[in-house]
Amino acid sequence: SGGGGSSVVSSGKTGSSGGFSGVSTPTAAEKHFGDISGSEWFADYVGLLYKKGFVKGDENGNFRPADAISRAEFAVMTFRLAGLDENAAACSFADASPEDWFAPYVGALTADGIVSGTDDGRFLPRESIKRRDAAVMLCRALGLQAAENGSFDGEEIADYARGAVCALAEKGIISGDENGLFRPNAPITRAEAAVMVAKALAL
Repeated sequence: SGGGGSSVVSSGKTGSSGGFSGVSTPTAAEKHFGDISGSEWFADYVGLLYKKGFVKGDENGNFRPADAISRAEFAVMTFRLAGLDENAAACSFADASPEDWFAPYVGALTADGIVSGTDDGRFLPRESIKRRDAAVMLCRALGLQAAENGSFDGEEIADYARGAVCALAEKGIISGDENGLFRPNAPITRAEAAVMVAKALAL
């Protein structure tokens, strides 16, 4: 869900991402989230993002790692990664109002050229974000140049996203699943999103 009360993405202010030290030390995510034991492949990444104010628990203190993350929630994580000013610009999409919890962050990302809407002026904030679109957002936020390196050559990846996917693969931010596939049209889970953003912070 994308609502403020149930969001696992923090909408409070947070400091800079400078000094990020990778994932070499455990961050005890299990102390902050009731549904993380600490042994999961994503636990340290989630713990680091919690410490930096990027994510929080839902109303029950859970992270819900297997749930798909919405476009609004991923946009807010990207906003924090980019270190933008939440007062930079109003959110002008037809399906968002100024009162929406995500509006200032999406407005700032739009003004910075990191996100764009559909042809009919919508952002679709409550829809699950596709893996290809998450890659585009992160690539733009990091200021990376689109790349052509043969990553995931066997998959049909939309032209607008292929360069971003290749660039993130080159930097080690994304990798294939157990079959070596990126699955560009599939939704991205909260756990996968946390790992991508944490790895991006380490650049």
